[in-house]
This record gives sequence, structure tokens and C-alpha cells, in this order.
Amino acid sequence: MLHPRVLKSRAIILNMRPFGEQDKIIDAWTEKSGRISGLAKSAQKSRKRFGGRLDYFSLVELHYQERPHSILYFIQSCDLLQSFENIKCDVSQSAMASYLCELILRMMQEKQPDEGLFFFFVQTLEGMNNTGQESMMKVLNFKLYFMKSLGLQLLLNRCCQCKSVWEIYGEYPLSFRQGGLLCPACRKKNLVDEVLSLALYEYIEGKRSFLSDDDQHKLHRILNSYLEYQYGFAFRSFQYLNYFSK
Repeated sequence: MLHPRVLKSRAIILNMRPFGEQDKIIDAWTEKSGRISGLAKSAQKSRKRFGGRLDYFSLVELHYQERPHSILYFIQSCDLLQSFENIKCDVSQSAMASYLCELILRMMQEKQPDEGLFFFFVQTLEGMNNTGQESMMKVLNFKLYFMKSLGLQLLLNRCCQCKSVWEIYGEYPLSFRQGGLLCPACRKKNLVDEVLSLALYEYIEGKRSFLSDDDQHKLHRILNSYLEYQYGFAFRSFQYLNYFSK
């Protein structure tokens, strides 16, 4: 009987939970296999096998195998590549990283690798770890890139309903249902969920590189509401992040 081959990939630990008295189930986003869940035997009690390498947000080299008749992989071992200790030691930074991990955990399909997005996520965590003062900007940049990768980018260069182009002055009415801006005619027939300011519009379109603290929090709230509308559930870490990032 052939045994499943051992796979090896860089991975970010997204979540962990106990399984029985000794084991853990690990949710990880791997570079080669996409998002996976795996069983780490004796991870609760034995420090010899995994030590402190299996930890939230850590970048590891993961060794794992498929298990016959199970959706869970078998986590064989891992080597720590980066621990991102500065993120873990800061409550606000941890809240931001937890939010990004929840986005990936709940919105990315299992076993659907995206090496470009994975690389950008690692860059985002590295940037947060090294320059905590601009972390919210890095979270926003990742969220916009993430939305584009999932085909959820907002349509801002024309009306999302009638596709017309018009001169916009002052405010940018946004429809979550239609996925973008509404022209004056379509605005009368559709619910406007949010109104973007010029600064937010230019930032999303890549015409502005920085936002004030207030605008950062506004855009973060708007994008989170849009994603919650699209997927029909609330992100639990958003309120936690919103509290600690004030």
C-alpha cells in the first residue's frame, strides 16, 4: 500500500484549536496547497515535536500529508521561518493580524493556492512587524488586493448598473448590491449604502498613496461592511480590531 507523499510548503498559521486531550487542529494558509486544515498529534502537551513553532501568525515551513478518508491533513512537522514577535507583543497589531487571518480563513476556498496573494500577505506581516506605525495602511492595501484577487473589487470608473460615465463632484455614492458607484439616475432607483469622499475614492483607485487616520478607519469600516454584505456573515475579529485601533 502506497503512503501519501509528504508535502512541504511555506505557510502562515491562521488558527489553532484543541482536539481531544493532546492534539490540535491547525488551520494554515500554505503557499503550495492553499488553505488547509491539519491534525497535529500531541501538539497540546509535547514541546519536543513542535515546540513554540506552531503559533498564531507565524511563518513556517510545514511538512504535511493527506490522510485517507479524511479532509484533515496530517501535520508531520514544521520549521519556524519568522515569528513576527513585534505583532504578537502589541495588542493593536495582533488585532489587525487576527482580522486578516479571519478574512483568509473564511473567504478563501480550501486547497486553492494563490502564490501571489500569499507572497503579498507575508510582505504585509513583515511590514507590520517592522513598522507598526503604518499598520492600518498595510491592512487596507492587503484588503484591496485581496478583494481584487477574489473578483470583488469595487467598480469606480463608471456606473455599476447602467455602465455610463459621468462627471462626479464632491461625493461618490456606493452600492454594495451593485458592487460600485451609482450615477445620479441610478442612485434614484437603488439603495446607497455608503458615500465615498474624494480622498477615499482616489486611494482605492491608486491616485493617492496615504490617508489621514480618520479616513483610514472610515475606509476600513466601509470595506468590511461591503465584504460582510457579499458573504452574508460578520467577521468576529472586526469589533476587536475596531476597539484596539482607535
